[in-house]
Amino acid sequence: NAASRNPVPALNCTIFAVQMDRAVLYDRINRRVDLMLRQGLVAEVETVLSYCRNSCPEKYTADPDFPGSCTSFQAIGYKEPLQYLAGVCSYEEMADKIKSATRKYAKRQMTWLRKWNWVNWMDVDQIQDPLSWIWSHLPKYADHLTQDD
Repeated sequence: NAASRNPVPALNCTIFAVQMDRAVLYDRINRRVDLMLRQGLVAEVETVLSYCRNSCPEKYTADPDFPGSCTSFQAIGYKEPLQYLAGVCSYEEMADKIKSATRKYAKRQMTWLRKWNWVNWMDVDQIQDPLSWIWSHLPKYADHLTQDD
């Protein structure tokens, strides 16, 4: 039934989700990935990789993919630099893979949130002051809150 497909949250909470023009979102994602790479994402992954291998040599000996086989190294933004460092892809391909995976993840988040009719959508292209907009929508759901809480 419709209630089971769209349950009301069990917690006393209000959920807000941000939406924006998809082209703007994708451009922001691309620029953010470029910034992360300029700020040393590959060096960060190298450092963590080295630390893991040096601190757990027995695991590395047993599993040559360690720590790349660990769940944490499968995260977007970590698995792609691992591939680059292993010579599987070029720097440009790595950057493109991170951007593509991040865009797909953002799309999955939006799809998941859209199925819930109790999510309050905030279109950042239409709202000048997001914080005021959120506070203006809270009284409908949480009369006991104040901005000082």
